[in-house]
Amino acid sequence: MKWFVSILLVTLFAPLTFAQKKLLIDVKGTSLQELMNLKITSLSKKSEPLSEAPAAVYVLTRDDIIRSGANHLPEVLRYVPGVEVARISATQWAISIRGFNSNSANKLLVMIDGRSVYSPLYSGVLWEEKDVLMDDVERIEVVRGPGGTLWGANAVNGVINIITRSARDAEGSHIKVGAGRVEKGIVQLRHEQAVTDHQFVRVYGKFTDREESPAAENDSDKGQLAMGGFRWDIVDQFWGNLTVQGDVYHSELGGGFVSATREGRDGRGHNLLLNWKLKANPRQNHKLLFYFDHTTLETSLSDRRDIWNLEYQLQQQWGRNEFVIGAGYRYLTDDVTGSDLFSVAPQKRSDEIINVFLQNDTAFQGNTLHLILGSKFEHNNYTGDEWQPSIRLAKIWGDFMVWGAWSRAIRVPSRLEHDIVSPFLTGNQTAVSEESDFYEIGMRYQHHTQWQTDLSLYYGEYEHLLSVEIPMLANNISGRNLGLELSSQVQLLNNWLLRLNYTYTRLLMETAAGSLDTSTEANIEGRSPRHMAQLISFLDLSPQWQLNSYIRFFDELAAEQTDHYVVFDLALSWQLHPAGRLQLVGRHLGDAKHREWSSPESQVEQEVMLMTSWSF
Repeated sequence: MKWFVSILLVTLFAPLTFAQKKLLIDVKGTSLQELMNLKITSLSKKSEPLSEAPAAVYVLTRDDIIRSGANHLPEVLRYVPGVEVARISATQWAISIRGFNSNSANKLLVMIDGRSVYSPLYSGVLWEEKDVLMDDVERIEVVRGPGGTLWGANAVNGVINIITRSARDAEGSHIKVGAGRVEKGIVQLRHEQAVTDHQFVRVYGKFTDREESPAAENDSDKGQLAMGGFRWDIVDQFWGNLTVQGDVYHSELGGGFVSATREGRDGRGHNLLLNWKLKANPRQNHKLLFYFDHTTLETSLSDRRDIWNLEYQLQQQWGRNEFVIGAGYRYLTDDVTGSDLFSVAPQKRSDEIINVFLQNDTAFQGNTLHLILGSKFEHNNYTGDEWQPSIRLAKIWGDFMVWGAWSRAIRVPSRLEHDIVSPFLTGNQTAVSEESDFYEIGMRYQHHTQWQTDLSLYYGEYEHLLSVEIPMLANNISGRNLGLELSSQVQLLNNWLLRLNYTYTRLLMETAAGSLDTSTEANIEGRSPRHMAQLISFLDLSPQWQLNSYIRFFDELAAEQTDHYVVFDLALSWQLHPAGRLQLVGRHLGDAKHREWSSPESQVEQEVMLMTSWSF
């Protein structure tokens, strides 16, 4: 209660006090005008203003991320409307969009600079191993709703694309260190340098040491992660922009919730990415993306996996039509060693995914009415040929836009679902893809530079969802999904910005007649909060001081037997020197030791962390 009163008083009265001193500074990098003019790429694979994007899109800017004091991706995703974030243990997370959350949420596609980090083995994202240097993130684009037309299978309910900064955006060295009650220690190092007038290089390293959760025993969910990498940007007017970047990481985690043997987890990996962009003329753009990704995960299963991916894209404007055409090829190999409890057969497997896509944006009525038609064809070794079409319509009246969409998306069975072998359960090698049809309508309005609101309504129908028919997996669940997402921002003063996000989600699942699955239906419905809300305040107290506060409401999860909770996060920053910054961050304030999942390790406690960063 003391934290509640303190935060409330500071949030409500501090802006008025400083406003009397006529402190006229903008909320740098977070003003409504800058945000709505921001160019995004995750919706249509082309650069377009956020204000004209005909979808439920939300962007976390670099300033948002720095202000939050977040050191890991799940922490900052808590502040995005429609994104469900639950901590399963001290190091593991359940993250989804528009329902279907679990420790391996399988209907959300996550990318880092276009490189998919979706696990083909578990059919989800292992967030504890997919980390980035948060200070190097340019923005995080979150598209709620299907993205399969351009991004392919598994982008059923949403797409999250983490986009890092170019190496030419800064020069010099940067160090950040911090320590706290839960995050025992964090160290980040970065150096950027101009090699020539057209070449820029960045190298970085990051180490984190996280304490076990309050209810854990024998260090079962504590963890350490060390990672490093580089980025090389070449900027040339004739040859275009070429980016070469790579990362290497090693994580040691406790057994936590996911490991059946509770003997811990060891993860290692490295990747290399090449991204070439060429603007041939004002009406034509080319893009070539290649990456190689190797991962090794040692837990109750040992998974060694290589992924080779190549994509080409052409953007061509022809009259009032703008085409985005592309093709891709992905080659995957794995070696999965099982245990006495379960294994996969065959142990080694190679797969290919071939895709082509086309999307056309036709403008009418002086570029104020847009009809967007597209589809992606994809062939995979699990379910064969798949089509994912979509139709979007958008109408713009000045600062006001309405849009509507119909989209179809699919999720391909994972390696485990297809090939698992155990005494109690076997995979289904005749399984079909999960399918969804989504209907969406929305509006976006910006009143000059003071107020902006974004509203979307959706209705989704699902077929052939995964069911557990002992002793085999099947596709005997169907269902509906309906909801509302609201995000509104108001710049009350030059130095004070408020955001209000609200999400309503309702899942209605149904098991086919004759099915033996008695729990999946209830688990799907009961693992999604009916209501979520965030109230966010960005306040510049002076040119040197920032106070950013976050109030979060998360509804109960019936399937996980967790209660609803309201907590507060607080970040106080002091620019004590042009090259130095001090930040005090508090999380989960006001509701000590609430659980976010059914596991005892999901119990969180109030976190306080002090960090300092220096550039030289």
